[in-house]
Amino acid sequence: KIEVLDCPPSGLTIATNLDPENDVLDKHYDEIIAEFMEVSLSSYGEDRIVRELGIVSSRAWPANRHVGGAAMKEVSEKKKTPESVVSPELHLDRPISFEIKNPAPQPRGSGNWGETFFANGLANALRRKGHHVGITTKANWYDEREYGIDLVLRRLDTPYTPQPDRACIIWNIYGNDLTDAEIDSADHIFVASQIVAEQQNKVLGPDRVSTLLQAFDADRMMPEGPSKHTRRSVEMSVKHAVDIDLFGAGWKRSKASKYIRSQFLDNEKLAEYYRGAEAVLNDHSNGMGADGFVSNRIFDVLACGTAVVSDQINALPKDLLEWVHQYRSDDEFSNVIARALGETEARKSERVEFTSYMREHHSFDQRATKVIEAARRAAPKRRVITKLAG
Repeated sequence: KIEVLDCPPSGLTIATNLDPENDVLDKHYDEIIAEFMEVSLSSYGEDRIVRELGIVSSRAWPANRHVGGAAMKEVSEKKKTPESVVSPELHLDRPISFEIKNPAPQPRGSGNWGETFFANGLANALRRKGHHVGITTKANWYDEREYGIDLVLRRLDTPYTPQPDRACIIWNIYGNDLTDAEIDSADHIFVASQIVAEQQNKVLGPDRVSTLLQAFDADRMMPEGPSKHTRRSVEMSVKHAVDIDLFGAGWKRSKASKYIRSQFLDNEKLAEYYRGAEAVLNDHSNGMGADGFVSNRIFDVLACGTAVVSDQINALPKDLLEWVHQYRSDDEFSNVIARALGETEARKSERVEFTSYMREHHSFDQRATKVIEAARRAAPKRRVITKLAG
């Protein structure tokens, strides 16, 4: 007897009541392999194989049913009831297969993109919850994949064309330029801005669009125990003679060159630097702040228990509002910096305590839960919930 259980990550096949004297498999092994060698999972159909295998819930399967006795027989009979048989559409515990679409252009060089770290953090959170995750950069977005639900990290000027035979969830992490094709075809759209999400809700409704802010990686961002284009916060620091540590390329010929500490800061060491800083500067580009897209750095720094100084963010969530030092104009910058650096020891202790709240509400683990809920609602005829070993 052969049974298939829904154990993550790839399922578990159990063969019982085998006859040790039977040599059919030994004699016909090569011809069986030859018959099925050319059959791919994609051509056979994942929904079809899920249906034909009659997958059983691992929670319902009695591991000790071979011990014997009336009690074991009763358990075995219960296993045959419809409630114990897994349905591809209804079983809510089955692992989901996600393909995260990273907007970084190519695999080579993608390690320097913030979206790559974002994708990795989200992928790890989904895997911790028992799901399968692959990540592809833009150059390989449309390659044939076995992963079943496309999870698109949508940034400004990087549209995605949803595929007709695959479920698609879009997380608009910044930018307000979704195409008609994306809006019409996506099973659900998350928006990392309350402002933009409310605008789209009026047209599409809350069932299609909801707010999902950016997040931080709880594995790395915790308390103790940039580009050739200019940054407004750096300009203000130079203007007001604020002593800063500057990391990144493109600053050698700028007025901020004397503050350069390194051309590159390894992302794996980022939390260490955040924890050791008196305050961290943040700003938003491409209208992110005006449109209410909260920078990922805000979440990272607050998760490390450090003060953060940022340009103004429209509709900054209320639970974060008192923890972010915002300046609205150049004239305010110096005073805001002074407030951040002048926080009392009691306030600093409160910041560290606030990191527990951050971990409970704003890490990728919480965002992953929302993504999984949306994936469960995706059209059953288009979604592939599990990837089974062939």
